[in-house]
Amino acid sequence: MMLKIMLDNGQIDKDTIIAFANTGKEQDETLDFVHECGQQWNVPIVWLEYRSSMPKFEVVSYETASRRKGESAGRPFMELLASRQYLPNPTQRICTAELKIKTIRRYVRSLGHRGDIPSYIGLRFDEQSRVARKKAQNAAGKESEYCYMPLYDLRITVKERDAFWKSQPFDLKLSSQADNCDLCFMKGKYQLIWAIRADPEAVEWWINAEKKSALSAKRKRNAQFRKEYSYTELKHIAMTQTYLPFFEEPNVSLTCACTD
Repeated sequence: MMLKIMLDNGQIDKDTIIAFANTGKEQDETLDFVHECGQQWNVPIVWLEYRSSMPKFEVVSYETASRRKGESAGRPFMELLASRQYLPNPTQRICTAELKIKTIRRYVRSLGHRGDIPSYIGLRFDEQSRVARKKAQNAAGKESEYCYMPLYDLRITVKERDAFWKSQPFDLKLSSQADNCDLCFMKGKYQLIWAIRADPEAVEWWINAEKKSALSAKRKRNAQFRKEYSYTELKHIAMTQTYLPFFEEPNVSLTCACTD
């Protein structure tokens, strides 16, 4: 939505970089949606992926981007995990930092840009806590990016967002319970369990990541995405427990900055 508004208002020029950093665990619907934005609005989108070797990013495309399943499943994420001795977790979200923020930053720097990087993100007026964090980040001046929030400035809320997408010939075909990355550890426990029950195959990547990390991690805590439970345990519950609480029962998803 933000991109379309900026396009219509003439705020996108030849020097503007429209980038999407793929973690390799994005939902297929997310990749289709990003591709459709470029096609429908006739705007070039730079597809990027993290790499462990210099320059630590690679320009890919909709066709060549890593998918969450298949031969190259989660390649950017797996390369990151192989270079570390611990898994990301709610307090150390290296996946967001490396796979998203720094990957785009490295690409921009590779083009010769120095100094602050003006960045535009689609936070709405009704996302006050996330907006507050970005304002605090801007004020601190510790990050390379200075974030602008056009939707917030225009006082756009979820109501206007929903109306906008109803007027478009396409939309993101994901439910409100789904995240861009499948089975993200920032989701609530029972959200994950319900998602595993719906797609048992998807959890195998997360289970294997924890098993591989256990071989090199110095502490057990570093070999799990969440200290409270492993993905093996989540799969067991999903496959064997007859009764599962609905989302509104004890199940609080943590706020993630992946989409900020």
